[in-house]
Amino acid sequence: MVDSSSSTNVSGQNGEASSNTADESQRVEVTFAEGIDYRYRDVLNIFVGRGEVVFELGNIHRSVPNQATISDRIVVSMANAYDFHARLGQSLKDAQERLQQEMRQQRS
Repeated sequence: MVDSSSSTNVSGQNGEASSNTADESQRVEVTFAEGIDYRYRDVLNIFVGRGEVVFELGNIHRSVPNQATISDRIVVSMANAYDFHARLGQSLKDAQERLQQEMRQQRS
């Protein structure tokens, strides 16, 4: 179970994160280890519970049609889920604007 009274927000490759708890707000330095694994997933399930959000990620079987296996489960607080939602939305909007700008430049 995740404590819903805390959240941590990380941005960039290496940098700072803000950690918000019910008692205080603080900045922490975040470093990612070299050779960090990238895991590509085809399937995403999201469940919202009391005070937490669960992300289940997995892959579709290439040899068995219409079947998938969930291989990762990530649980975050509601505060982190709302922050993730806002930051993902803004990141997708920014990426779309950049793509549209690049397409306009190619046509010119």
